[in-house]
Order: sequence, then structure tokens, then C-alpha cells
Amino acid sequence: DVSKLNYPINISAGDSLNFESKFNFEPENEKKYNVYDIQKRISLIDSKGNNETKRILNLDYYPGDLFRTERGIIQYLKEIGVR
Repeated sequence: DVSKLNYPINISAGDSLNFESKFNFEPENEKKYNVYDIQKRISLIDSKGNNETKRILNLDYYPGDLFRTERGIIQYLKEIGVR
């Protein structure tokens, strides 16, 4: 839970920092058709005070569950305006 994190987060060489996310939508919620472009940057400051910004990959969200059935694909295309 991001609200429980204390910043800055201190990590040492060899430690890992994992990012996980899960989107939960009600079956009739139209937001399940959204594609989310998550900003994938993290700011780092080393022990000497040097600043750096790094990109984090693989955090985009696509409604993949909808693409498992033909009905889901058709519904998705309708939601994004394809006729």
C-alpha cells in the first residue's frame, strides 16, 4: 500500500525493489476497457548525493482479460469508438 510507505526509501547495493499492481474492476464498470499509461520513472539519489532518473519497464495496463473471447474484443472495440 503506497500510503504506508515512508519516503525516501533507502536501499543498499544488491537489494531489490519490486513494483506490483493489480487492477480490480466490477464486471459492469466501463473503466475495465481503459488502457493505462503508467509513468515509469523513479528518481534516485546515491549516498554521495548524485541524482539520477531511471525508467521502469512493463508497468502498462491493457485489458488483457477481455481479449480472451470474441465478445470481449467486440465490446472493447465498441468502448474505444470503433464502429
